[in-house]
Amino acid sequence: MAKQTFYLDSCVFLALFRPDDQGRHRPIRQLIELGKTPKVSLVTSILTIGEVAYGAQEKHTAVLDQAVLDDIDAYWHPLSPIQLMEVDQLLSYDARALSRKALEQQLGCPQGIDAIHLATAQRVGVDAFYTYDQGLMNKAELLGFPITEPVEQAEEDDGENLFTPAG
Repeated sequence: MAKQTFYLDSCVFLALFRPDDQGRHRPIRQLIELGKTPKVSLVTSILTIGEVAYGAQEKHTAVLDQAVLDDIDAYWHPLSPIQLMEVDQLLSYDARALSRKALEQQLGCPQGIDAIHLATAQRVGVDAFYTYDQGLMNKAELLGFPITEPVEQAEEDDGENLFTPAG
């Protein structure tokens, strides 16, 4: 099996820090574990660092917890399986063009950071884009790769997890 590259939208990371999203934790953690193997590369935009700024409890109480920030920052650490992709001027133009094309095709118009996430995934040439943002799901036909939620994977007969996009 060839190495697969998956894009993780910022809302995937945010789900890990929301107690009410417990059902989403296992498939995300499976995916991150697969990112530690030679079979899978995981990428996200460097902008995700700014989007994943605090946990749900911190937001609810307005009391910041350094331990939560440390847990968040572990995903951006150089030894993490998550590769951070830079944003440059050309990527910003690509995001704008993608927004305009989506509008022209009446698929809704991804704005700002959402368009940058999609353009980053397109530039990388991902095999799938994982998100919980329902507004992005219909952009798959525009981009040529599946856009879906992470789903829990069953163990295969040989004991290895093989991650395949839903849908």
